[in-house]
Amino acid sequence: MTIKPKILNGFFLVVSLILTACDLANTPDVLPTTRLEWRQLLKWDNTCDTEQLNKFLAGSQITGVYVHKLSDSSLLVEVICQVASYNQGEIIYHVKNSGSEKNIKLLKFKQIRYIEPETGADEENPDYFDPNIKSTGNSVDHFFIFSHQFLWGSLSIDPVKQTIINTDLFSGAGGCGLYTKYKLQNDKPEIIAFRAEPHCTTKIQSPDEWKLYSKADISQWPVQTAPKGWGDPDSED
Repeated sequence: MTIKPKILNGFFLVVSLILTACDLANTPDVLPTTRLEWRQLLKWDNTCDTEQLNKFLAGSQITGVYVHKLSDSSLLVEVICQVASYNQGEIIYHVKNSGSEKNIKLLKFKQIRYIEPETGADEENPDYFDPNIKSTGNSVDHFFIFSHQFLWGSLSIDPVKQTIINTDLFSGAGGCGLYTKYKLQNDKPEIIAFRAEPHCTTKIQSPDEWKLYSKADISQWPVQTAPKGWGDPDSED
């Protein structure tokens, strides 16, 4: 049986139109162009819109909102909430379909933090902790786990692999901190790798040289509430 070229062309055109329609159905119709428009769509609270942050963004002429299109045409939208010298605070939304509120999800992340040893406290100010004077010795490093939408560090998102990497540096020179890699699975970010070098020394190592902890290690760490003031721009903790 011979199929005429015109019939084939018509078939492929119909398939192309269907795929295009599906793609558009999963993508917000018109993406916002300003930070105010993004806030009206995503509805984040005032912790991501402080006067200090808005002055910084205006001076830098950026919106502080970054969009990553995933393979299913949904979006990961990262929003800067706080800025500092070498880290920043962000939240991430997963946006599907027309951008209606029911299809917008603020992602919550399981996070791992280092338990600061008492030996690192400054005698004159015991509430202050300096990672540069941590005692390495033969001590065992301890960590705890909590869940929160606010991420502190430096983010890298791969929309193809649907991974999110957060590197929280303890020093401006680098070489020490926490490295957490997430993969978006069923609309939920799951930890697939965790590395740490909590001791800041003169030896500078890249995050891929930090100690890699296994899932078995992580499963043994205590689950706690988020640190006091976590995500609060007015907190001194």
